[in-house]
Amino acid sequence: MSTKTTFKRVALVTVAALGLGVLTSVAPASAATDSADNDFALSTVTTSTNYGVVSVKAVASNKGYAEILAGAKVEFTSADATGTYAAGDKQVLTITGDATWTSWALGGTAGTDTATATLSADRKTLTITAGPGSKSLKTAQLTVGATATGNISVVTSGVYGGSTAYTANTYTLSVIASAAATLVGTYNAAASNFQLTPTSAAVGTANEDQVGAGVAVNAGNVFINFNLKDAFGTAVANGILQASVTGGLYVGFGGSGSAAAAVKTDGVSGYIQVTQGTANVAGSGVVTLTYNGTVIGTKSVKILGDLASITMTAKKIGKSSEATTANAGYVLKDAAGNEIKTGSYSLALDTTVPSTIVSAFASETSAVVVNNALGETTSAAVVAGLGKFTCTAIAGKAAGLKVKATNTAGTVIYSAPVDFNCAGGVSTYTAAFDKKSYATGEVATLTITALDAAGNAANNVDLLGSVLVSSGAFTNTADSYPVGGATTGALTDGKLVLKYVVGQTAGTYQAVITVPNAAAASKVVTLPVAVTSAGASEIAQLVKVIGTLLTTFTKQIAALIKALGKR
Repeated sequence: MSTKTTFKRVALVTVAALGLGVLTSVAPASAATDSADNDFALSTVTTSTNYGVVSVKAVASNKGYAEILAGAKVEFTSADATGTYAAGDKQVLTITGDATWTSWALGGTAGTDTATATLSADRKTLTITAGPGSKSLKTAQLTVGATATGNISVVTSGVYGGSTAYTANTYTLSVIASAAATLVGTYNAAASNFQLTPTSAAVGTANEDQVGAGVAVNAGNVFINFNLKDAFGTAVANGILQASVTGGLYVGFGGSGSAAAAVKTDGVSGYIQVTQGTANVAGSGVVTLTYNGTVIGTKSVKILGDLASITMTAKKIGKSSEATTANAGYVLKDAAGNEIKTGSYSLALDTTVPSTIVSAFASETSAVVVNNALGETTSAAVVAGLGKFTCTAIAGKAAGLKVKATNTAGTVIYSAPVDFNCAGGVSTYTAAFDKKSYATGEVATLTITALDAAGNAANNVDLLGSVLVSSGAFTNTADSYPVGGATTGALTDGKLVLKYVVGQTAGTYQAVITVPNAAAASKVVTLPVAVTSAGASEIAQLVKVIGTLLTTFTKQIAALIKALGKR
């Protein structure tokens, strides 16, 4: 160590347990070589010159951090006080907060004790000025106010070699209410992690549950990742971790468990694994994690059960001799009523129900959901599924069809009976307006009902063609179908609904409807359209109401006259 060094290098040693230890601080890499000597040690060891120090900690942005009690005496110690000053060297220790310097001592093995110590009037700034061969500063003690609160800051600075400035170091003393209020080694939720994750590994932002991670498929697992730290990001000491779960589920630390509770004493990080308590049986409950009796947090979890029911819905009229895409829908549920993933089971037509109209059923592999209960978005993640019945060449209603699937336990599950229709394309059709007459400005609704050659409602696959509706009664449309223009004629359950705005001129008109794909003799249908002047229908209704009132009034007068005549 150079004899010109003013502040000696210090290693602030990490705090030992049970309140004993020394904090070590290393100068930043960017500091000048000799400026690293501007370091001091803080300790939790109780002496006549150092007491009331609960903990010490190396933290970012501070050379040293200590938790202290009001009225404490804190000693700043140079661990290397064997060198001497050079003439003109100076060190300055400045307090901000409720504390004052009360004593100090010079040390060293060389030189004579010729340094000068100066204390400011408010006793908050201690300055050591060196003469030739002066000994270094060994210790300095400050006393904390008896009613102090908040933080006290100590900044050490100065010059060495007569002119080179030391890198200033900051030490923070945090006044706490009692030793039990220490932040060092005490669990801190914000600095820790407790989150639902898709696997056993932590992912994303700490304490932020991952989408869908709290729900698992039948025989699957729910994972909760945890990592317990104090406010400074250091793992807390090993203790008793206890996990428990309700709802008929099991928990385990680092793997599957065999009971609704588990204990861990060999660490404060890892994962909790939640499994079914009974194979293939759904469970829904709450996981609670505690550390030495303190609740760390709770998480709601669910594991779905095995397939127990299939609900079928006919969505479209299928096309004869074809498997129409998405002509049926289905929902799978477990015994608890939870909807479960369709991709987990293979569905098929129950052929024990004879049918000459439908020959097969298959799930749709292209169906996709935005986000199911598991947080998934692939086709295999579909909960509300789509499927398709295969129609034979025979048109008509297939009554009482059933779909079946074998669940994980080996039981065959059947859907409730469902009726499904197969049909050909349009052969004939009827057309009708929703009213016999319209006031100018009203919207007219035209419904086209298409039938196949056998008289069944036409299928949803074959189009009517470019449907043409021509009428002077209409000026524009309410749903983008132009007057005299065409629509592709896609049917829903054998029907096509069109809407038109009635024109401004009163009178009787014809509406000519042309369906190109209908049989030759049935392509064109003509309907009358009666239009009254604007507001005419409202006036007629008003006259009718007035007439009713007059009739009622006349009857009441007659009854009154009759009653008076009897007197």
